[in-house]
Amino acid sequence: VFKHLFILLTTFTAGFLGSMLGVGGGFLIVPILVLLLRIPMHQAVALSLVAISGTAVSSSTIYISRRLVDFKTGVILESATLLGAIIGPSIALKLEPEVLEFIFGSVLLYVTYRMWVGREDREDDKPVRGMGHLRWIASLLGAFSAGLIASMIGIGGGTLKVPIMYLILGVPMRIAVATSQFMISLTSVTSSSIYILNGLVELDMGLAAIGGSISGAQLGSRMGLRLKVHQIRRLFSIILAFFSTAMILKSIHIIS
Repeated sequence: VFKHLFILLTTFTAGFLGSMLGVGGGFLIVPILVLLLRIPMHQAVALSLVAISGTAVSSSTIYISRRLVDFKTGVILESATLLGAIIGPSIALKLEPEVLEFIFGSVLLYVTYRMWVGREDREDDKPVRGMGHLRWIASLLGAFSAGLIASMIGIGGGTLKVPIMYLILGVPMRIAVATSQFMISLTSVTSSSIYILNGLVELDMGLAAIGGSISGAQLGSRMGLRLKVHQIRRLFSIILAFFSTAMILKSIHIIS
């Protein structure tokens, strides 16, 4: 009972923060499941993706109703992301947990730096037009990598998608957050289905995870609409820095 309650509270918190920042919340769910509940890495990844599916679908409904989702950018990038998400799980299941943990921490640490030193915030919510071909090529490659890595380490990919849209394509932060949630809803459902078919998600824990994530996402997405752009970016960076460092230290056995 304690484990299920803890999963419910964890995914509620992750859904709240994830929907507010445009990420799935896996950066919070995976470390907690692995570090505190001692759930094996592969199972933690699978459970995280199930919860993320609930977060993304739930919060997307709110962002879409506010007309903040850039569907054109989202669909183009998601086509590359989904390809990576299909390939990722088959690679992850063949890797040692320590390798996945190190990849997880390293990717998030880099993203933390890029978000913290990123360009000046745009306070308007109008999508940027006329973006160059080289930026689109770089963004598509990044989106493919996001899907690949996200499905391997149990995150929604928003930790990479938001920076891609914000730093490379010049999409305003609030629209990047909303569009990321729309994209994550497609990616996470695809990759979590593969893990479920491989028997890595127990029904009772899966229900607890998705219940917490959906309720947290409803609250978080509404809160995110009230925050200023620079507050979202700074909060994003601080949270990522903590968990990326923790996972790297665990992967090299400095902490257990």
